[in-house]
Amino acid sequence: MTRTMRRTFWLLDLNHAIYEAQSSIWLWGITHEGKRVLVIDSNYRAYFYLLPKKEQDPEELRKKLEAEKPHATIENATIEKKKLLADERVVLKVFCKDPDFLEKAARETLKKTGAEAIYEEKLRLAIKYQYDHGINPCQWYEADTTSSTIDPKKFNVQETLTATDHPRAITKEEPPSLVHFSFSTLSVSKIGAPSAIRDPIQIISWRTNKNANEVLLTHDNSDQATIEKFGEDVIKINPDFVLSFEGNSIQWPYLVKRANKTKTPLRVGRDEGPPHQSLYGHYSLIGRANVDLLNFAEDLYEVKNKTIEDLAKYLGIKL
Repeated sequence: MTRTMRRTFWLLDLNHAIYEAQSSIWLWGITHEGKRVLVIDSNYRAYFYLLPKKEQDPEELRKKLEAEKPHATIENATIEKKKLLADERVVLKVFCKDPDFLEKAARETLKKTGAEAIYEEKLRLAIKYQYDHGINPCQWYEADTTSSTIDPKKFNVQETLTATDHPRAITKEEPPSLVHFSFSTLSVSKIGAPSAIRDPIQIISWRTNKNANEVLLTHDNSDQATIEKFGEDVIKINPDFVLSFEGNSIQWPYLVKRANKTKTPLRVGRDEGPPHQSLYGHYSLIGRANVDLLNFAEDLYEVKNKTIEDLAKYLGIKL
């Protein structure tokens, strides 16, 4: 019999993953003892909302949808009431097996049922999970778990767990001890601004809050070894927070393009994968928190010039 254990962890990051044909929400956290853990919640199902026309009977529409299944990924549907602007409407919550086909299933359902509209079919599953269960990074949670068969070393954590229920927030406490990793890149061009298609990265410098640092230099006009070494350093240090200035707008896009140009794996996530860009430009590193301090500075009205020097001065930090 599998033993259930209650685990408390500080949530660092979360993402949706399909691993060994299983759709799950992966929660990356740190325990009170400082262990890096991966908690896998497979109890969350992908869904979208279908709004019937006012003359359509919701129950009849639900039965028809479950019987005919406009798309093979559709499992079942329930009837709920939701606010549409100030108007309360009856909607169908349509559950699907495979989140990758959610948007297509929603479009085909709308077309074949003749309903009024579909909603939330484009939202990322991890975002919906956060909204539905009130879960946010940088807070403490507890969950009932069992041991997972996934090898922790494969994802640079010390323990992998399977959640038997969704995490619950607990009383606020101080965050655990964290490993910070900051970096900056330098590229130069003989003509105009540097281009990732043409100009290699000449320098990547990084530093941690544990007083480790290094400057990686490019030789022979090829940054392949520089990018590869940068990834190796990130994996070795295994930081919780990756910090940069103009990271989302300049540093990460340039790194990604140079890695693609030189066919060099950019191994920076805890899954040893590359960064992933969202629709709004933010880069995510699986299992780590990626923070661009420029985004923070943009919300500070008092900092008129959005430079790292002026931001440091405002925060009282000596450079």
